Order: sequence, then structure tokens, then C-alpha cells
Amino acid sequence: MGVFEDYDEFSYLMLKIRANIVAFIQSLHAIADTCSHMLYYSLALDTLPSALKEREIDFNKVLKLLELHRDAGHPEYENLCRLFREITTGVDYKYLNALSNTSKHRNIVRPELNEDVTGTREEKWLLFWTHSGTGKNSLRKPTRMSSCARSTTVSSH
Repeated sequence: MGVFEDYDEFSYLMLKIRANIVAFIQSLHAIADTCSHMLYYSLALDTLPSALKEREIDFNKVLKLLELHRDAGHPEYENLCRLFREITTGVDYKYLNALSNTSKHRNIVRPELNEDVTGTREEKWLLFWTHSGTGKNSLRKPTRMSSCARSTTVSSH
């Protein structure tokens, strides 16, 4: 019975870990849409004759509106356009977008036993699947993420 109790604990722990990682990824992904709404309303773009319906407000359309204002003789929009473009169209955002979409349909965190029976390894880690961002089979080999948060880098396993 002890093995099953341990397995139940392990399964529950992995479920909590998966839920938190997916929630974190989806929260990061939502930042672009949140910023879109913030910029749209704080710059009073909703008062323009061609105002968007609320469901139409997204980062692509808001970026286009900002660029139209910049090109219409408002150079003060240049830095805002550049910064907003960086967080919504850059390589990192494309990766995050693909990872978020994958997390909705497939597991990105898999339970992996990683106990060291020799007793020589101090760290414990989780394995989660990295994402290449391209193609149907875009999940790559697992990446080891140390449970000891000593650095923000992850090393390949």
C-alpha cells in the first residue's frame, strides 16, 4: 500500500505543478491583450470616429492605430510603437504564444521520476517540454528545471 500512497502524493504534486506552470504561461500571454486595452483606453483611442468594438481590441489593431497616429505627424508615438511592437511581435512573444496554445491542448509538464538512489545528487528537478514554435510536432526534448531557484537559466537534459 505504501507505493500507492507515494504515487498518489507524486501524482497530486505533479498536477499542482502543471496547473501553476500553465497558469503562469497563460498569464504572461495575456499581458499583450491587457496592454492593448490599457493603451487603447488611456490614449482615448475609443473616442476616434473609427473606434473599435471592445471585442475587436487586440494588440495587432492597437499597434496599427498607434502607428497611424505616429505616421500622421505625432512622433511622440514612436517609442510607444517600438516598445509595444517588441512585446507583441518579437521572437519571445511568438514562442510564448506557441507555448501557451500548446499548453491548452497538450501537456507541457510531464511527471518524471528523478530520484538519485546513490545519494550523491543534491538537486531535485522537474522536466518540462520546451517548444520549438514551429510545426505540428513542436515539442522538443525535456528541459531540466531545477527546483532550487538559484538562477533563471535552465540547462538541457
